[in-house]
Amino acid sequence: MADRLFALFPFLGQRSASRTMNNPNSWATVSLWRRFFQMQEQRELEFEEALEELVNQAHTAETMRPIDSEYSVGLRRQATREAYRDAMQFSAVSSSATTSSSRRTEQERMARPNLEIPVGDNAALYLPQ
Repeated sequence: MADRLFALFPFLGQRSASRTMNNPNSWATVSLWRRFFQMQEQRELEFEEALEELVNQAHTAETMRPIDSEYSVGLRRQATREAYRDAMQFSAVSSSATTSSSRRTEQERMARPNLEIPVGDNAALYLPQ
């Protein structure tokens, strides 16, 4: 009986030895899966960041009004400067000259009004159009 067991022992030992040699150890398997999950997590984070950036861009585009554009702000500043310049010119001239010149400028403005309406960046629409 013992002889039979010893006769079978080499076959059983070879099978277990070949099984451990062909299959990788658990540490190698875990490290491969760990790398896979890290890459998946990195892809998800990149996707979330890109999605968040798109949402922020869409939100800022919705909230920006045409009146806040650089072109409109520039036109308002220019109009303010012109009004200030006109006021300074009127105050520098004598009162009699001021009334006659103010009447002339008012008549000129009535004859040729500024009908420019800002539409976009460096674009304007004129009221008669």
